[in-house]
Amino acid sequence: GADDAKPRWTLPEADYHKYTYQPSIPDKHFNIGHWNYAPITMWLRARRPAMERVLGDVWSTTKAVSSAVWSPVQANLDANLPGFGYKFLGLVGALIGYNLAVMYVTSRTEAWMFLEKMKLYALGDELVKTGFFMSDAEDADSREAHFSHDME
Repeated sequence: GADDAKPRWTLPEADYHKYTYQPSIPDKHFNIGHWNYAPITMWLRARRPAMERVLGDVWSTTKAVSSAVWSPVQANLDANLPGFGYKFLGLVGALIGYNLAVMYVTSRTEAWMFLEKMKLYALGDELVKTGFFMSDAEDADSREAHFSHDME
C-alpha cells in the first residue's frame, strides 16, 4: 500500500526529512537540474569547489601578509615596551600624537576650507536662484506666473 493511506496532521518523527520540502538526496548527487532548485543554485553548486579553493587561497594569503606586516611591529613593541603598562602608555601617546598631528593640519588648512565652503555655498545659492532645484509643479507654476505677468 501507499504511505498516505492514513492522512495525518503532523509529520512523523522517523521520516521527518522524507516529508519535508527539501530533498532527501544529499547535495553531491544533484548534478542536473531539479524542481526544488533555481538554475542559479545548480550553477553555483557546480562551481563551489573552485570558489572554495579561491576563497581559501585568499584567506591564507591575507593571513600570511598580515603576519608578515604585524610580526616586526609586535617584536618592536615587545622589545621597547615591556609589560602591559608600558604598552598602554605607548597607545595613549600614539593617540595624543595623532590628535596633535590632526590639530596641526587643521590649523594650517582651516582658512582654505572656509573659502571652499563659501564658494560651494555661492554656487548652490546661484542654482537655487535660477530654479535648478524646482520640482516640475513649481516650474510649471513659475512659468505660468511669468506668462500671465508678461501678458498683462
